[in-house]
Amino acid sequence: MQTINIVVTSLEKTINSLPIKQKLIKPDLFIDEIDNLLPVLGININTDLTEPDSTSSDRQRLCFRLYKVRYFLQQLRDEDVKVSVVMAILHSLLQLAKAIANQQSLKSSNKNDDILQILLEHIPYHIFWKDCEGRYLGANKQFAQMAGFEDAQGLIGRHDIELGWKPREAENFISYDQIIMGTGEAALNVEKPIRQADGSNRYILSSKVPLKNKNQQPDGIFGIFSDITERRETQLALEKSLTKIHDGIKYASLLQRAILPNKALLTEHFEDNFIIWKPKDIVGGDIYFVDEISGDDGILISLMDCIGHSVIGGFVAMLAKSIYTQILTEITNQKLPPSPGFILQELNTRIQLLSNENNDFTDIGLDACIIYYSKKTQQCIYAGAKIPLYVLRGSSIEVYNSGRKSVGYLRNDRNQPYEDVSVNIAKGDMLAFTTDGMVDQLNDSGLSFYKSRISSVLTEHIDQPYEKIKTALLKSFNAFKLVEEQTDDIAIIGLKI
Repeated sequence: MQTINIVVTSLEKTINSLPIKQKLIKPDLFIDEIDNLLPVLGININTDLTEPDSTSSDRQRLCFRLYKVRYFLQQLRDEDVKVSVVMAILHSLLQLAKAIANQQSLKSSNKNDDILQILLEHIPYHIFWKDCEGRYLGANKQFAQMAGFEDAQGLIGRHDIELGWKPREAENFISYDQIIMGTGEAALNVEKPIRQADGSNRYILSSKVPLKNKNQQPDGIFGIFSDITERRETQLALEKSLTKIHDGIKYASLLQRAILPNKALLTEHFEDNFIIWKPKDIVGGDIYFVDEISGDDGILISLMDCIGHSVIGGFVAMLAKSIYTQILTEITNQKLPPSPGFILQELNTRIQLLSNENNDFTDIGLDACIIYYSKKTQQCIYAGAKIPLYVLRGSSIEVYNSGRKSVGYLRNDRNQPYEDVSVNIAKGDMLAFTTDGMVDQLNDSGLSFYKSRISSVLTEHIDQPYEKIKTALLKSFNAFKLVEEQTDDIAIIGLKI
């Protein structure tokens, strides 16, 4: 019974020293532990539950104390409480009490204490306790060996400065203990490095709890920690790998930005223009190209929404750029007319061939809009794959809808035609086309931004400089989504005839 009292006392002190929000997780588990322990001790909580007085037996006093612990746990049953190492302490103490209760036939309390020490040494944690002066009163074997002793007997009565720690480390332990003793507050789940007596460096996850006397004043410290060196090293290796990946993505972003066209070409062919290009992540799948055709006074403007975001979308965009450049080179060399529909058809065929040739290659594709414009002849030709063209004239908007087929993807017909459409334009008109990133953006109410909001901003500001139109669009977009994250890559182009 003496050792059982020691365990219950430790249990009570552990609980009483903790802030309410950091005591336990799943109190029901510990209530069940106590309910299972009581019969082993020969205690009937219904008949033995009376307020102890001078005539009460040790068994009755123990029963009442266990009941108070159980009642506290019931109070926590419905609270949102925090996981901590203290859960392991309480679980271990209850397991000790149960094990010792099953040894009640042993007459010697010394033997019971031996059982307690054996059990402590098999708990997968380093455990120790000190008095209010910082002297070690006990520990398990795991802690003793870390401190440079064969067993706990070698460190009992010693201070940290007398153990195998470095002087500065020992001073830190002492200062930390004094803070806990002074505040009476537990320090839970503290991750820190420690140098063992053999000179090796380890990382530990430590919790320290002030033990209090009958006047609720701190008179000692109970400590428990686990060695998390391997986990820490794995975490550092992961962080190092993530840093390399992040650096690689930033480099990919530089490459992607490097292939974006110079706006000077647009300035030469159009009265005004704006471009909004906002990848969801560092790199993205939305891309645009502006190319002059050798031997032709016109210009090709292409906008593509490639499958995927981030790195995947970025790689598909780079692939699309490579194939697109090959097609334009062939158009120039063979002196073919710069047909947007022909370019889309060739993109579709070549992406499909690439997917078929590589069995492990992911099925890829894109949506696109391409226009050919000649400032000299005022000719404008459009072809699209799920990206329409908007022609704004004053407050009116004419929409040139594309076909319902994307480019690439194995589900598409390899010889899928894309139609060239002649666009009626006049001086001062705006040509606008956008991927679905801004259109499909959700706000905190689950509503989409929709094309109507884009159209409304464009028509309202159509007579203003296009840089102001760009600013107005972004302002409207940010006001709509507020704190919500951007959900997709965004690309919008506006051109003034």
